[in-house]
This record gives sequence, C-alpha cells and structure tokens, in this order.
Amino acid sequence: MRFFATLDDPAGFEALCRLHSAFSNPFPDADAVEDAVHDISRFLADQSPSSLDRIGAERNFAESDMARWHGARISQIYGKFRYAR
Repeated sequence: MRFFATLDDPAGFEALCRLHSAFSNPFPDADAVEDAVHDISRFLADQSPSSLDRIGAERNFAESDMARWHGARISQIYGKFRYAR
C-alpha cells in the first residue's frame, strides 16, 4: 500500500482501500471488487513514466518498478476475476 500512498493523486490509494474493504466482507460484492480493480488498473495506466521517475527521485522509492509490479498483479486479478463470474 505504500506505493499508492506515495503518488500525488489519492485516487489510486482510495481505489485500493475500496478493494480491501470489499474483500473484508465474508461474501465480497463482486461489482464492488470489479469496480475497484478496474479503477486501480486505469489509475496505474494513467501514470506517466516521467511523473513516476520524479516521485521516485524525490522520495527515494522505486516508483516505476512498483507501478509495473502492481499493474501486473492487478491485471492478473482482473483476468481471473472475469473468468470466475
């Protein structure tokens, strides 16, 4: 979660919190999970490499690497979720 908190736009962190909240229920709402995963995916896709590099340099954090890692994991979740419906 640290990665999302380091970005300048709080939308990604808010979407991640919604995803965690949805999964904290005994029977997660599939629409809430799908919406949060979609929002996280869109948020990550909207991050420019130059802004990630700038944030990484300012905060001494591998922002670009983390964006790729989180993007890959979210893509996996989204792909598996779509087939589970």
